Amino acid sequence: MNLSEEIVVGIPYKNTSVDEEDFPSKVGGTPKWLALEGFPQPTCTKCSNPLKFVLQVYAPLEEIKEAYYRTLYLFVCNQEECRNKDHSVRIFRNQLAFENKYYTETEEGDLVRKGENPSIPIEHILTKNTFGIETIIIDVEESKKIEEAIKNAPKPGDFDDIDEDEEDDDESKTSEDYRHENELLKQYLEAEKTEEGREMGKDFGDLVNDLDKAQRDEKFIRFTKFCASHPNQILRYCRSEESEPLWVSDQKVPDVTKVPKCSICGSKKIFELQINCQLLHYIPELTMCDWGVLAIYTCKKSCAKKEEDYIEESIVIQLNVQELELDDKALQQILAAQKEAKKEEGNGENGQEKKKKKKKKNKKKQPQEESKGSEDEWEEEEDIKEIKEVKEEEDGCSESDWM
Repeated sequence: MNLSEEIVVGIPYKNTSVDEEDFPSKVGGTPKWLALEGFPQPTCTKCSNPLKFVLQVYAPLEEIKEAYYRTLYLFVCNQEECRNKDHSVRIFRNQLAFENKYYTETEEGDLVRKGENPSIPIEHILTKNTFGIETIIIDVEESKKIEEAIKNAPKPGDFDDIDEDEEDDDESKTSEDYRHENELLKQYLEAEKTEEGREMGKDFGDLVNDLDKAQRDEKFIRFTKFCASHPNQILRYCRSEESEPLWVSDQKVPDVTKVPKCSICGSKKIFELQINCQLLHYIPELTMCDWGVLAIYTCKKSCAKKEEDYIEESIVIQLNVQELELDDKALQQILAAQKEAKKEEGNGENGQEKKKKKKKKNKKKQPQEESKGSEDEWEEEEDIKEIKEVKEEEDGCSESDWM
């Protein structure tokens, strides 16, 4: 594989026989070891709990004699206190020359494995569900086209000067076209009348600033553009000295200059592959993790003292900083503003009529002995429930985009 001319992405697929392959790339289950001895049973460097096996990637290097067969193994600590920390993930490399004591090839080219795959203690198993990783080669020319599209993509502020013809098109729109925007503006102006609403307005301004930054986030744009052709890609492989990770955001980019040199030969470590956040949607056991990218760096020479060695390489985490969620304080501020707006709306004729209908509809749900104060609390609980239901629907939609 000439890595200067192509990039490889990994797509998950169902494969019930993946464990029967000699050199699989796969997620879940138990590792398919390359060397049949000396394999790791790693523990967390902080909490000392056994690490869980996540995936393995078969990545031979034809240009290096000692790496004719070569596999990388990823393990994770899923303890709450360690989750999403750099020390919570560890990556190991093992490789064999063409002539080795574990595999031989017949004259017909068939591979004969000398010995059974060693089992791994159950405490190292993350999930019993196993699926294969299909590799798709992307020509670098295609990648260059993506880069060109990113450079030429319009940025915020590019549309400040609008042609008169475009303005005429806007004027042709009816009030119905802006019904949603008008409703949002109305709610915002109503909320501004209260002290809680004004405070919420400040938080809203901060949120707008965050979204504005996200729109200018070139790394995020580059990441999403690259993933567009294969949205469910869980890894991107491009091993070379010139390669670098495709970070998910401009924010909190890890300092890769701190990646240590190889502990065996002292050579520089180079970027080899990255595990993308899409992986988390396929492993329920990792739903509490918030990785954006796991970038894996390996020895430039891919050295080893002996073929039985499982050598630990380096891995750095960039968290998924694009997630925006309402915290409890923001939720309460929104509820307070909505409640105040409803009171003012209720003073009108239409408001009174709606309130009577709502009370009649929910009469059976309310206890008979409730006072007016408890009635207000009950209405607030209903509002919270409604907002949470809407948010769950939105979250469900966003997750399906990756599937």
